[in-house]
Amino acid sequence: MSEILMKPLTDRGVAYLLFDSPNRSVNVLSQTAMVELERAVDEISRNRDVRALVIGSAKEGTFIAGADVNAIGALTDATAAREASRRGQAIYGKIAALPIPTVAAINGICLGGGTELALACRYRIAADDERVSIGLPEVNLGILPAWGGCTRLPRLIGIEAALPMILTGAPATARRALKIGLVDALAAPAGLLHAAAQLAIEGMPPRRLRRSFLVGLPGGPALIFRTAKKRVLAKTHGQYPAPIEALDVVRRGFASTEAESLEMEGEAFARLVTGDVARRLVGLFFQMESNKRSVEEPASPTKRGAVVGAGVMGAGIATLLVRKGIPVRLRDVAHDRVGAGLARIREAIDERRRKGDLTDAAARSRRALASGTVDWIGFGNVDFAIEAALEDLAIKRAIVKDLEACLPPSAIIATNTSSLSVAAIAEGASRPENIVGLHFFNPVDKMPLVEVVLAPRTSNEAATKAFALAKRLGKTPIPVRDSPGFLVNRLLFAYVGEAIAMYEEGTTASEIDAAMQGYGWAMGPFRMLDEVGLDVALAVARILAKAFPATAGSPRLIEAMVQAGKLGKKSRGGFYGRNRKEDASVRGLASSSRESAGTVSREEIVERLTLPLLNEAARALEEGVVNSASRIDLAMVLGAGFPPFRGGPMALADDWGAAAVVEKLRARAERIGTRFHPAALLVRMATLWERFHGGGTQSHGAPATAG
Repeated sequence: MSEILMKPLTDRGVAYLLFDSPNRSVNVLSQTAMVELERAVDEISRNRDVRALVIGSAKEGTFIAGADVNAIGALTDATAAREASRRGQAIYGKIAALPIPTVAAINGICLGGGTELALACRYRIAADDERVSIGLPEVNLGILPAWGGCTRLPRLIGIEAALPMILTGAPATARRALKIGLVDALAAPAGLLHAAAQLAIEGMPPRRLRRSFLVGLPGGPALIFRTAKKRVLAKTHGQYPAPIEALDVVRRGFASTEAESLEMEGEAFARLVTGDVARRLVGLFFQMESNKRSVEEPASPTKRGAVVGAGVMGAGIATLLVRKGIPVRLRDVAHDRVGAGLARIREAIDERRRKGDLTDAAARSRRALASGTVDWIGFGNVDFAIEAALEDLAIKRAIVKDLEACLPPSAIIATNTSSLSVAAIAEGASRPENIVGLHFFNPVDKMPLVEVVLAPRTSNEAATKAFALAKRLGKTPIPVRDSPGFLVNRLLFAYVGEAIAMYEEGTTASEIDAAMQGYGWAMGPFRMLDEVGLDVALAVARILAKAFPATAGSPRLIEAMVQAGKLGKKSRGGFYGRNRKEDASVRGLASSSRESAGTVSREEIVERLTLPLLNEAARALEEGVVNSASRIDLAMVLGAGFPPFRGGPMALADDWGAAAVVEKLRARAERIGTRFHPAALLVRMATLWERFHGGGTQSHGAPATAG
């Protein structure tokens, strides 16, 4: 089945090549697609009747999502990787060398190899549409753009605009792309191909790049590259080689010929794609794609939503709904709370408008989707309600009772709880089968994970609709069984609990945080506690301490800090004070007030905190809290800040080896305490030389059901 449609020439001599990957929702540059593209370009180059070429997509809302990651993951040999890069460069080089005008008509997602294809064209035109996203996300897979992206993008838009896109993978919206010169024009989505043909025939005067004064100064470009490198190292701590390699290719390539720069791309790509970091990041990508495919479409998608609780989390969830065009009714007990929640929604939408992501008209239509109330009027046609009130069982039960009284019988009720049992919240409900947990993480607009918590009586229909809504909101939904702490908090508090134990032994919070951030965590455990709030952490810690007294540790220090009013960032004081320096007064609240436990190596800190996390993950897997090692890896990377380049905790356990993990746990159990006793699953795996990934030990225990 063909992957590229070649339309007949128009009377003006315009040829159209339209990508349409069969059996896929998006276009992907598979090996077959690249062969067909080269064949079509060769045919066009020989046809003297062709006066212009438009390259577009036959799929709505997507141009090209990038190269086939399966092919990238299969590249384990540097020679083959180098050849794959050169092959793509050669095909795109043929497009760039065509003597006729070429236009990329970008109607939606345009990433990786799709963006590089667009860069090979003379012009680019994008639909004036929210769905347009143009970027080079290769660094997120541990590689770099190697089909001309590192070479052509800086030459097109300048190094200052190009470097952030290449080094972070952050995409540009249609309007941002127009502003920086990445696209030459915007057009109405319905008339995009016609506008592309007009641009091809009529052309347009060259656009002048808006460069800062630094570029023209002696040593200015060198300063830009030095500053960019400092930013990369500050963010990655040198753990990710791809951004540094990409920066070096852009720096050297920008001062070289195009052919020399392309050669540098290929060499760097070959080094990166065969490395361990790329292997792990590509593995995470496959897990995310597999998880997406597992989400079934419900019989009827959510049409109208409601959120009960207009605080930061509730307003954030409501904002996600209106961004996706879902009308939402926001309810709270007081008019001022409802007003504040609606104001947060409006501000979030206006911020996107100011950035150019939304037109004025689109922003107005989104704002109109949100309405507020202090009663239950307007809930009669809601088909999906999300409870986001205080973490109090009695309050949540009362809300469920009120919702059941005013919602249609078929409506789904989701509770956004981080610690309470969904089954307990549903106790006494008339329709418990319609109740499911949706645990969003804070900040809700940035954190990509949602735990879909499945109580024993949650129906498949409720679960399916919850999964589909989370996916529609742009989140990665992970199914977890209704159990104490669910998955992420349970594992996170095994890690945090050991950090607190080391703190009470005398190691400073800043030493522990520095060690874990140096290991690749987004932030250390004490910074994280301050960000989350010690009062919020205490609610979870108490539940886990009761459920898992042998391993969760005591929440005594957190209790003392909350009683002392040290709630973290929200009270401008926790483990760290207002000046972001460690608060020495917290030491006096600890069970041991020792200021130093002697020299503790970073390696010891990392192992002390990581081993309990791996151990608890094995227990959760064995108990069927989650049904695969892959989902544990995804959940901890996306929801807890576990270092992505290490692949997740289960991937890390595989790298260490089950036998080594068990040996390390047993050594510390003898020296520190019984909480380090290895999980039965790990002991069995060590005996049988099993792995969590690729070694026959992918799933354990009872499945977490739907999803």
